[in-house]
Amino acid sequence: MVPKQFVPTFGAECIDIHAVLHPARQVGGDLYDYLMLNEDEFGFAIGDVSGKGVPASLFMATTISQMRSLALRDTSLNYIMNLMNQSLIRTGNTSMFITFFAGVLNLNTNRLRFCNAGHPYPLLIAPDGTVSFFKTADNLPLGVTSDYDYEEQECYFAPGSQLLLYTDGVSEAQNERSKFYKIDRLFNLVTSHSQLAPRQMVEKVVGDVKRFVGKAEQSDDLTVMSFRLNARGKKKTEGLL
Repeated sequence: MVPKQFVPTFGAECIDIHAVLHPARQVGGDLYDYLMLNEDEFGFAIGDVSGKGVPASLFMATTISQMRSLALRDTSLNYIMNLMNQSLIRTGNTSMFITFFAGVLNLNTNRLRFCNAGHPYPLLIAPDGTVSFFKTADNLPLGVTSDYDYEEQECYFAPGSQLLLYTDGVSEAQNERSKFYKIDRLFNLVTSHSQLAPRQMVEKVVGDVKRFVGKAEQSDDLTVMSFRLNARGKKKTEGLL
């Protein structure tokens, strides 16, 4: 259900992207996705379904299918998020919800529209290598209540900027002593390696989490996705989008 071959996509040659998803069980409830929505707009999303295993994976599959269908019809995040929320509520499964971050980047204007439904703040790597939390409005996760309106935000996303998105399977990974990985360790790791391209950055994060966890059993699904906007006309890097 999620992309695994990060090959050049027509229209998005200026985007380098990579992602990894490691479920805690044979199947899991984390998700990520990206696609060109039209000739100008690049869409991406990451999410984390409450729970693990088959029920979470089915919930995840339904979410991805609906998101793709809605996004190709209308790229307004207000429209997409509100309809997804209403649909999840109608399933009647009150025990499951989804933290979700979705964005639409206009490759002509470099304007990034985004909406965060209860998901951890991404990390933003500026063109000069400075790292900061990409802080957003704190909306409720999807599937919690029908009486809620999601609104998109917007900012300028400068060429050379890189966004790192992840699920709480990173920050809440536990080692054999029941210690958590924590967001501070992730922030310091990214700061120390801010020059890395998306593929190498994702591999660095996942590798560091695995070293921290050691021989402890993986306690939650783990997903990391990163993309960088290159200047128009820059030669594509092999193996990256």
